[in-house]
Amino acid sequence: SMAIYRRGYAWVSVGGAGVVKTVNVRLADLQCKEVVLNNVPVGMGMYGMGFVKNDSSTGESLFLHNFSSYLFRVEPATRDVSLVGRSSLEMAELTGTGDGKLFGYNPGTGVIARFDKTTGASLETYRTSAVNGGAYAFAHWGGDFWIFLRPLDGTTSTVYRYSPATDETTIAIED
Repeated sequence: SMAIYRRGYAWVSVGGAGVVKTVNVRLADLQCKEVVLNNVPVGMGMYGMGFVKNDSSTGESLFLHNFSSYLFRVEPATRDVSLVGRSSLEMAELTGTGDGKLFGYNPGTGVIARFDKTTGASLETYRTSAVNGGAYAFAHWGGDFWIFLRPLDGTTSTVYRYSPATDETTIAIED
């Protein structure tokens, strides 16, 4: 998973099989540095992540969503991890919007959910036709959600555009 911090860094989770590390990549020169998160729950495992604008102040918070349906908040300055709550999605990649909303996407079901940033509860859900068991990424831009999928066999990649306004999923690019 990867999340872009507006201060010019990408936060990237790497690893698997019980060992997950977070790396901070300076976008100006691609220098990498491991980030040590504080108070990470035992057995947290792999996670999706996304930065979201804070509601009551300037700046952003990093949210993590593990494969056991739990949503966590990370304060970038202190790197402290705190449990937000349990979500409705088993696993999710996360993205934020310019107005501070937090969304998650589950590639196994094609469901997009908007999460309450204080409880993890789903505030609204959408169902897309973008379903895949392979590699995936998720972003919000221009009022729409962009879903990037590649099946396990790696033969093709497809970019889907989901419009909440029309409830339509279209293929933007396919190779």
